[in-house]
Amino acid sequence: MKRFSKNILSLTIADLLRRIFGFITVAYLARVVGTETFGAINTAYAVLAYGIVVSTSGLTAYGIRSVAQGASTYILSTIISERLTLSVLVLTGIVLCTLTIITDPTVQVLVLLFSCTLIPLALSPEWFLQGKETMVPIAFARTIAAAIPMVIAIIAIHSSEQTWILAVGSIVGDCCATLILQWVLRSSGIRYNIQFPSSLHLVIQSFPLSVGIILSTLVINYPPLALTLVRSQYDVGIYSAASKLVFFLLIGDRLLNALIFPAVSRKLSMSQESLQPFIQQILRWILFFTTPFAVAGVFLAEDVLKFIFGEQYSVSTPVLQVLVWYFVLTMLHTVFTALLLALHKEKIYRNVMVTTAILYALFVTVGAYSWGAIGAAAGVVVAELLSLMLLIRGVQRLIPLSIFKQRLGSFFVSVAGLASIFTITESVVVTWRIVVAFLVFFSLATITGGITRNDFQTIKQLIL
Repeated sequence: MKRFSKNILSLTIADLLRRIFGFITVAYLARVVGTETFGAINTAYAVLAYGIVVSTSGLTAYGIRSVAQGASTYILSTIISERLTLSVLVLTGIVLCTLTIITDPTVQVLVLLFSCTLIPLALSPEWFLQGKETMVPIAFARTIAAAIPMVIAIIAIHSSEQTWILAVGSIVGDCCATLILQWVLRSSGIRYNIQFPSSLHLVIQSFPLSVGIILSTLVINYPPLALTLVRSQYDVGIYSAASKLVFFLLIGDRLLNALIFPAVSRKLSMSQESLQPFIQQILRWILFFTTPFAVAGVFLAEDVLKFIFGEQYSVSTPVLQVLVWYFVLTMLHTVFTALLLALHKEKIYRNVMVTTAILYALFVTVGAYSWGAIGAAAGVVVAELLSLMLLIRGVQRLIPLSIFKQRLGSFFVSVAGLASIFTITESVVVTWRIVVAFLVFFSLATITGGITRNDFQTIKQLIL
């Protein structure tokens, strides 16, 4: 138990530091390089994300599971060899597509440089150590991989012409992380051989494990690509400024995802009857504690964007006002996903995710083409809402749920009070607006019975 807690703590801290370092890097670059170059950086990141998920396929998930179940170290040689072969193939494809399709020289350079990180990532034994539950060095390596490009960017990048240095910093960071984990591996006396090129036979076996990852990557990274294809890098920059703020909030979703699945599985092993009130309590708790952030995002979007990214990003205000609702929907989405997986309804989940990918592609493309960045944001939110509705429909057939029961009135009264405070305090200092508005919201929620002591007991159960 002590080892498990240590692993969870180390990975949580590492993930938090990575997001903070990444956020600092993004905020700094947004101010220094300008909107269009900032958009080009995010296009390159989106391409890299696709490159990682395709070159990884389901190999890491397959490897983690195999190592955890006692597979020999031979699998280390096989998977690293196949990942390296696949990464070279994917990198070649990216180079050809970039030189053929992308005409903007800045985007070309950034995409090509960032994509080179596929090679050190392929050589990383992180998945093997994860299967062995050796998480502390993984956490350290991940932190280093995020810290190096941040430091290099702040020291060396002072204009849009120097943006390529960020890509070099990312390559250096990933190389250092891989070397750290390789050293840990060799210190444990583990050796392996690389066979290049390899047969890729495990890629075929592990592909089913990668479907969900591929679809979720499509969902997150498609808007910048869609805006690149049908609009401009300026629109990508406007969208990306808002999306970075929303995705930073999703630290909460990562933590929820780590806690909710084992908790749901444990409740289900006891009885389905005990699961129903537990889930209803969690859903209501999520709504009461995420909606204030979304409402605050609507009223304070311009102030936050100016403070973090600079005056030029005030045009991202309507984008953030729309996209912030993705945070609430995704948190709810995580709960219903955990429910389906705990109930061994992978087929339903897969069908929903495939439908979701189609919806995202459709709504984001149409939105981006018709209304630019705000259209892409609206497409993301609408698609996520429809995806959530499909998940709810799938779960309701198995477990009837009523999210609020008798507390719907409390929720609306609390939200109305929050919105009213933000409206009437428009001329007040932002800090005080936030403090007063949140105090009013939670006071109303407590007085009207929307939040009770039992809700805090729920969180205690999840953590312990």
